[in-house]
Parts: sequence; structure tokens; C-alpha cells
Amino acid sequence: TALSIVLISLIACMMAQIPISVAMGVDMTNPTYWGAISLQIISSLVIFGGAILLSTIPMYGKFSRIQGNRRISILTIIVAITTILIAGYLTEWGAYFNKIVIDHFGMQSSTQTQQTIIELESLLIDMSTPQGIAMSILVVGILPAILEEAYFRGLLQKGMSRVINYRNTHLPILLTATLFSLIHGDMTMFVPRLILGIVLGTIYARTHNLWACIIAHVANNIGVLIAIALSGMTTMEFLQNQKIENPGPIAPILSLFLVVFLLSYIRMTCLNTPIEKIFERIKYLIEKKYGDE
Repeated sequence: TALSIVLISLIACMMAQIPISVAMGVDMTNPTYWGAISLQIISSLVIFGGAILLSTIPMYGKFSRIQGNRRISILTIIVAITTILIAGYLTEWGAYFNKIVIDHFGMQSSTQTQQTIIELESLLIDMSTPQGIAMSILVVGILPAILEEAYFRGLLQKGMSRVINYRNTHLPILLTATLFSLIHGDMTMFVPRLILGIVLGTIYARTHNLWACIIAHVANNIGVLIAIALSGMTTMEFLQNQKIENPGPIAPILSLFLVVFLLSYIRMTCLNTPIEKIFERIKYLIEKKYGDE
């Protein structure tokens, strides 16, 4: 089936990325700035770009259909961006819950992996120079958002919806968000990314338009870059000084309420036919029936 091709293509491209990186001489034991940049670009293009190229034709028949078939307004885009930013308070709770689980089970390998990821991100994100800002926005903010959303939401989530049940959007969203979080390889941030994936998946299910998810994802990534730039610290200092603390019940509950409300608003404005259109249709049918008589 098309869904099998989507999953197999991702695994194949992940395996292909390793020898390609080695052949290009990307050494991550002592990485340089351009080594980290090239690794990020290679990983994004080979893994997700390759999987998209291999999967889109079996899934849709042509590449133009991957973006979805429903038009959305600027207001919907603004609401989607607002939703993903407000969900940041939920991800803070998720990070705290994630930390409790890791500390309870003594998952030291996860914290070591997180340190490696921090070192890599400190090279990728340079907000001190115009060139560094431009590269950070492109390589960290835009490129992963486009490719990840095209694969996870445009291909995988929709494919799961076809297999499971078109009316059941919850399970495809959850399964896709789980794989989305796992593929990043950082278990210390599994729950926050799971929450992010669920929100993005719900936006896609509500809008049926890939660009809503891409723009929201880009906004989330750019928000992190802005936070680093405004902190006055280097990326390494910013990431290492991020303390995961109990956010308390008020902020997460309020965030959850607002996120659910905004997602419901998106559904009402995107998936339901506006009342004006209904009246226009009724008027057209009446005029056609009695006009012919």
C-alpha cells in the first residue's frame, strides 16, 4: 500500500544518509560550523526530502496534491500561529513531566544524547552575525519545518487516515505525532515534541492545508531563535541554562483551554461551509427551480 511505501522510504532514506555524510567527510566527533550546517542540510534533504520524493507519487499521483485541496484565509494562518505559540506553555509542562520520567528510570543515555544535541545546536544557531542569523533561519527555522510537515502531515498522517478511518482523525494524529517525536532521537524532549506534533496534526486535520502546518511550524522554530537572540547569551549558554521546573497547574490548564478553543475555531471556519454560502446555494436552487417553471 501507499502507507507502507511512506514508512519504508523513510527508513531507507535514514540509512542512506549515513554513508552520504561519511562520504562528504562530515565528522561529528569534533564538528565545525560548516560541518554542522552541512549535516543538518544533508539530513533534512536526504531523509525527509528523499522520503517525500519516493512516497508522493504512490500516495497522490502527482506532487501538487501534497499541499492539500482546501483554501484557507490569512485569519486562519494567524490563528494557527497563535495556537502553536500558546501551546508553548503545554510543552513546558511536557518537558517537566518528561524530566520526572527520565529521572525515575535513570535514563542516563538520554541526558548524554541531549548534551550531544545541545553541542550540535550551539553550532547551528548563530545569532551574533547577519550571516549566522540568515543561516539559522534557513537551516533551523524554515527547511526542517517544510520537509517535516510535508512528510509527517501531508503523507504519513493522511495515509494513516485512509487506512484507519477517515472519520477517526485522533488516532492518525497521535501515531504521527509519536513518530515525529521519536525521529528526533532526543528522549529528554519526547513529550514536548509529542504535544507539538499533536497540535500541528490537529491543525492539518482541521484545515486540510499543508501550508497552515508549515507556517505554524516555522513560527515555532523562529520563536526559539528570537528567544536566543533576545537572551543576550550564546546558544550554548541559553540551552544549558534552560531549567526544567514545575510550571504549576494554572498556565498549562489555561494554555490547554485556549489551544482547544483556537483549534475548534479553526475547524468551524475552515471545514464548515460559511452560512452565507449556504444561503447563496439555497437561493440559487430556488431560482433555478421556479425560474424554469
